[in-house]
Amino acid sequence: LDVTVDPITRQLSSFSRVRMRAVRDGRRVVRLELHRDLRITRLADSSGQELFHLREGNDVNVVLPRVPKRGAELTLELTCEGTFLETGTDRDLALRTSLGWYPRTGTNERATYDVTLHWPRSHNLVASGHKVGGGEADGLRWEQRQLDVPALGFSFEIGLFDVWSISTGKIQLHVAMDPATLATAPEDAPDKLVATIADAMAFYERIFGPYPLNELTVVTVPRQTSQALLGFVTLSGQVLADWGAFGALLNVQDRGSVVAHEIAHQWWGHMIGWRSYRDQWISEAMANYAALLWARHRGLQPDVGPVTGWQQELTATLEDGRSIESLGPLVLGERLFSSRSQDAYQAIVYRKGALVLEMLAQKLGEDNFLRALAALVKSTTGRVISTADFIQLLEVITATDLDAFARQFIFGTGLPEVTYDYTFEPLPEGRWKVRVQAQQRLPSRTRYGIVATPDGRLDVERRRVENRIDIEDSELVVPFQIKLANNPRSTPASSRNPTLLIGRLVISGRQTDLEFEIEQPPRRLWLDRDREVFGRFVDRRRHPKRMLLQQAREHTAEGDLEAAETAMRRALAIRSPLASTDYLLDVHLHLSLGGLQIDRDQHQAAKLSLQQAERALAAGSKDLPRSEARRFTHAFELLRARLEIHQGEFEAAFQRLRRETLDRGGNRSTESYLLLAIAAQATGHTDELAKALAVARQRGADVTQLDSTAFSSQ
Repeated sequence: LDVTVDPITRQLSSFSRVRMRAVRDGRRVVRLELHRDLRITRLADSSGQELFHLREGNDVNVVLPRVPKRGAELTLELTCEGTFLETGTDRDLALRTSLGWYPRTGTNERATYDVTLHWPRSHNLVASGHKVGGGEADGLRWEQRQLDVPALGFSFEIGLFDVWSISTGKIQLHVAMDPATLATAPEDAPDKLVATIADAMAFYERIFGPYPLNELTVVTVPRQTSQALLGFVTLSGQVLADWGAFGALLNVQDRGSVVAHEIAHQWWGHMIGWRSYRDQWISEAMANYAALLWARHRGLQPDVGPVTGWQQELTATLEDGRSIESLGPLVLGERLFSSRSQDAYQAIVYRKGALVLEMLAQKLGEDNFLRALAALVKSTTGRVISTADFIQLLEVITATDLDAFARQFIFGTGLPEVTYDYTFEPLPEGRWKVRVQAQQRLPSRTRYGIVATPDGRLDVERRRVENRIDIEDSELVVPFQIKLANNPRSTPASSRNPTLLIGRLVISGRQTDLEFEIEQPPRRLWLDRDREVFGRFVDRRRHPKRMLLQQAREHTAEGDLEAAETAMRRALAIRSPLASTDYLLDVHLHLSLGGLQIDRDQHQAAKLSLQQAERALAAGSKDLPRSEARRFTHAFELLRARLEIHQGEFEAAFQRLRRETLDRGGNRSTESYLLLAIAAQATGHTDELAKALAVARQRGADVTQLDSTAFSSQ
């Protein structure tokens, strides 16, 4: 590569010579990736023959003059120019993205690089690789750099950087900070950044093995994203901004763990690559897990860490009633980006992925797992691996069958739900027996459909789609904490806080009964108090209302409406001072009871349940987020509409549902579109019927009971 940045126009122009080898027969078209804003002025083979090419966005499809045989080598030469640097001020010369400024043969390419860069004398440069020459010519500074280890990419940055350089072992570390970042960062940010990088490098070398280069350059840039390449890391300036007390409120991740994540990519993502998009989760999840390890090693407990808030993110409900976690497994990769959710990739690949690796470490034993990872790095450095390779290598190294674990947590979906109870029994000689009873279930998801009732009416049915994973194969290694009573003979007089007994236990299958002995009197037990396990844990004795609501839903799904109503009424009778959000459970219970009463044609009782739900929400909704309040309002409107449809008041239901779905804008629940379709068909509103059915079909709802084509042709 030979790249020049014009000192006046700040345009980027480059000459690229790409040498490649055919890895299979029969391919005449080479696909390159080059940012769409860069114009190709010449594209030829090594003989100088210009080649036909077709551009589609960032893709450049190059037609070769002949079909190369497998193993044949060919060379492409390409010149291009265009605007690829942000040029708002003299200080602002950052690349738009770390990659995309030169032609690449794909996201998984591994190549060596010989790069000469020319840039304005007023600025300085940091880049991948190591310097082999440089100077000034024609009013520009220039530098030649080489990256001899095959890597996924090469990049550089030009700016007015302040640079810190230190030696850490055999590695020369360069840290460059741009003026915009320095202006918003705390005064001690540069020193802390250098120390964090050096510490993370030393830590990862101890657990994963030696870093393959002699240099590492880290540079801050005025972009929103950070990216790691081999030997070159760009950090978003926002990482180092001084958020003050607002950091935790805005869910801004601790800067140390962000830096540690990017440094971990030197091993996971670069020393070891991924074979396809289905395997990229290994890189991101492992970098997040490594950042967790580093924070634990440093004794850090940040307000917002690599997996903070994972349960709230993964269980967030989408318009079709599904949770984000249910959209796909880890191996779905970039296909998790969809119109259904823009947050699924980050939540599943980064958050869930790190938790799954943490669970794998606990299953195998953390020391054993880290030894296995070090052996895996040593045996696969410079190669790409698949998810199957990753699992198989761990199985061989640890002599452990991981098939069931991988099937559930890597290739499957579903957040295990564990309810538990416990008892403490005094024994002779001051010892105590602890008994734990845990029940595990895998969540089902709901599929909506329109059904005909026995009396010929149409209604919306929620059908439970069972999880395909056998609950008996599900195994969780779960941390527990036991709060111990103060013992004056063993507790220092200055300490009034009870101590904690910490350990781990295994929950497997549908029912787990465990018992063990301890030496001090216990007061309380928690399972997974700090949410370290990919699962949801509920203490039955402290949350009886929630347990009864879950039982009611199970009975409803099984068609036992009488048992469901009994469980709901028992739950509503409970008044617990422990949970400040119990009123929200009351709202859910009244709404569920109202729906059940509509199914039984108990219309007056359903109206009363709706009124009670509204009163329960009003009594405790002072601090309820606006988005949550809107969801409840939507649920109230749906219940009213169902009641109107059951009573034959189709026009009232139609007007209500049209306002709630089509007129309000944005996506609404799948149930609302199905109810709208029923009301629209009954009232002859063909346009709204077609719109509602289109949305419902797109979301996978069963609408076979509505023949919209026959109706609209009348």
